[in-house]
Amino acid sequence: MQGLATQLGTNCSAQMANLVGKEARANAAGYYDGDAITLAPNPVSIAATAEIVVRDNAGDEVDRFAVPVSAEPVAWNGPSDGTSLPHGLYSFKIVSYADEEALSQDPVDVYSTVTEVRSEGTESILILEGEAAISASQVSALRDPSI
Repeated sequence: MQGLATQLGTNCSAQMANLVGKEARANAAGYYDGDAITLAPNPVSIAATAEIVVRDNAGDEVDRFAVPVSAEPVAWNGPSDGTSLPHGLYSFKIVSYADEEALSQDPVDVYSTVTEVRSEGTESILILEGEAAISASQVSALRDPSI
């Protein structure tokens, strides 16, 4: 039994190591370095309009832009007014509106490249671009950026 447990543990570690270089979708801050960040918004289905609010690591709003009322991914390539931003972690919320009234404000999942996988006790921690750390259980989707 001990040998089987060790083998399963090794196999799981190997599988987790295969995540390095993949893009994980999770509710986490995205690292902006001048290249677009792919967002996976999920506006309220009864909304008439929706917009994404972008905040820097200090919590200051740095951008706000309209998006379709759909779950289709959108790319954010920096502020819509062309302002330059420093490289760093940015968080995203989607605000869904009915007429002028905000229905909800929800976090937006972000696709980020996995740069490292760590084992902490029984949990696997994924390190994303910009050193954001999330539990593997927070990942809602994976994709291969080379496809």
